[in-house]
Amino acid sequence: MVFDAERGIHVEPQHRQIAYVFQSLALFPHLTVKANVLYGLAHLPAAEQTMRATRILESFRVDRLAARRPEEISGGEKQRVALARSLVTEPRVLMLDEPLIGLDAELKSAIVDDLRAWNTAKKIPDSVRNA
Repeated sequence: MVFDAERGIHVEPQHRQIAYVFQSLALFPHLTVKANVLYGLAHLPAAEQTMRATRILESFRVDRLAARRPEEISGGEKQRVALARSLVTEPRVLMLDEPLIGLDAELKSAIVDDLRAWNTAKKIPDSVRNA
């Protein structure tokens, strides 16, 4: 629960542990891939930030793109970076607004497989479904 006036519950947005991937992906164009992924980790020690970013970039197979900016990578790579940026914070809930729209079936399947692998590694129940 994030808000309940009767019970006096109000969890600030930054503490809700909810991640969201927009259909437009909303990557920061002025930041590198690595900086986009590090964005939500500023509250952690530098070593933890680096470890998490490295691990997730490898998991989504975009580690070789760490120094590039969003305009320098393909659409499928942008989707992987957007998922990595959302998941690096280790949210309890991941909401997706059709982030894989416009991808061919093979690429979409590969990204869903990566997402399922991440879920398995983190022991998160698999609820990936097509709407």
